[in-house]
Amino acid sequence: MPERADDTAPGKRESADVRAQRFGAYLRHQMQERGISNSDMVKGINHPTYDSAAVSNWTKGRQAPSELAAWLFADALGDDPARVLRIAGFPEIAAQIEKIAPERDPVLDILDSLDMPGLTAPIAAEYQRALRAARRAAQLEIAELRRTLQPSQDEETPRSAAQ
Repeated sequence: MPERADDTAPGKRESADVRAQRFGAYLRHQMQERGISNSDMVKGINHPTYDSAAVSNWTKGRQAPSELAAWLFADALGDDPARVLRIAGFPEIAAQIEKIAPERDPVLDILDSLDMPGLTAPIAAEYQRALRAARRAAQLEIAELRRTLQPSQDEETPRSAAQ
């Protein structure tokens, strides 16, 4: 079950200090468990405005993350964005993501159920990379197929029929 921040009304949001401490504890734990340094995390989040000092401020609970930062950390860690946004103190956004999010992949659910992120995170990350690569390859093949089957402006018949 995802860790849930208090689902309070936006006007009664937790203080930045509380959010910073909770997110810092989460981030420290994730990074320690996976053996990720601050510079590794900077590479993982791959955003020009975030450097090792910013990551350090987050891990030490000195600064609460923005919605964007929380999302980037979720992506870099292969964690559920809604879960990370809740931990970061953005339950409203997390709720919206949960409403529109596609159904979870059963393989990822099995890996999550093992509750050993240090061992399963690399497997999940590789699985997700392979899925993205397969999806991209299929998209490229579909685009090429459409281009081949679409008649050129000079011809009435598809290119494949003329060849």
